[in-house]
Amino acid sequence: MPESRFEALCHDDLNTVTGVWSDLERSGFVTPFQSLQWIEVLLRTLAGLPNTRFFVVEVRDRHSQSPLMLLPMCLVQHRGYRVVEFASFDVCDLSMPVLAGNDALVDPKDAEYLWQAVVSVLPPADLIEITQIPKQYRGRVNPLACVPGTVPASVSRYEASIEGDPAKIVEGLANSQTRRILKTSNRRLSERGTVRFAVAETREDLDQLFPVMLAQRQERFLELGRYDLLTRSDIQTFYDSAVRSSLSTDGLARMWALFVNDEPIATCLGLVHKQSFTLLIITMAGGSWASCSPGIALLSRIIQWSAEQGLTRIDFSVSDASYKTGLGGRPEAMLELKLPVTTVGRTVHAVGRSLDDLKARLKAHPVLFAFARKLVRSARRSGRRIGTLRLQYKGPTHVIWFNILMPFCL
Repeated sequence: MPESRFEALCHDDLNTVTGVWSDLERSGFVTPFQSLQWIEVLLRTLAGLPNTRFFVVEVRDRHSQSPLMLLPMCLVQHRGYRVVEFASFDVCDLSMPVLAGNDALVDPKDAEYLWQAVVSVLPPADLIEITQIPKQYRGRVNPLACVPGTVPASVSRYEASIEGDPAKIVEGLANSQTRRILKTSNRRLSERGTVRFAVAETREDLDQLFPVMLAQRQERFLELGRYDLLTRSDIQTFYDSAVRSSLSTDGLARMWALFVNDEPIATCLGLVHKQSFTLLIITMAGGSWASCSPGIALLSRIIQWSAEQGLTRIDFSVSDASYKTGLGGRPEAMLELKLPVTTVGRTVHAVGRSLDDLKARLKAHPVLFAFARKLVRSARRSGRRIGTLRLQYKGPTHVIWFNILMPFCL
């Protein structure tokens, strides 16, 4: 395959490629996180962050000028170094281009030439870092997974097929332990009142449920000593805008809730896209409700609802959790690509690798790992918003170092 086949262009304005993007969505392939609707909300609410520049790389066939793919990306200026990233802004769980309808870009022999074309139009940076790269998605090979230099990531994503009789789908997916939990949950919930599953369909529904989701999430993460991304007002605005924009278009982002009498005891925010349901946020009331397992009770009802709507797959998204495998989720390997470009970038990359190695060694010693995790979570509970390293933070040095070294405690 001649190197001259690929030609890349860099667009600083989304409007210049909106037409191409719409055409590729209609006739090609896109994940929900790179759908135009999701990206447009992202740009309205998050892309204005300081020191961040959003852009789109378009790859064409040099001879026919036909668009082959679009890669939403951003340049982030950190203190002392610059990084080119896939446009995630902490709300996109997958890094995969918007692709043309044919599957011609899967030959690993082409990947190096393709990547050279992309790199040739990237803005100057010290490091190129693309994480959460699925090897494939919905049967379509991810060209980024074929790029030389990709390595296995430390996280996996979980999927399950939900084809079959909706009334029996959960029972078929769940393992024996999860079936016992659901049986106990349903009994205990029924004892406390009238159980009702609801889909948010109006602005009034969202006005009620969105604050409940935030409150339940904050309470749970504070209890666990975990950093909660949803404490950020811009992230709250993003998700709120995403679900509200979907009301009028029967669009991407949806909310569901489980009520006992008139009290919402669990909420969920997820995506419905091309016969798939993607789980993003699930929250549940604590206290006396904890023994009723309201979170998994709600998720079981969403799975049944999804099957009733004709959806065929549930994507539990990234990170490990017992309920995902308990409901039939199977792990899918993820990759990442970290390429230093300058001496500064090589230094940043080397430090990052050293910290990853240190975290791996700590994990190999359960007693030390448990102690460090307990200390970090205790600090987060006492500081409430301590949990990630922020440049403006002026607190105790030991807390900063533990938060650098222990992000696996999130």
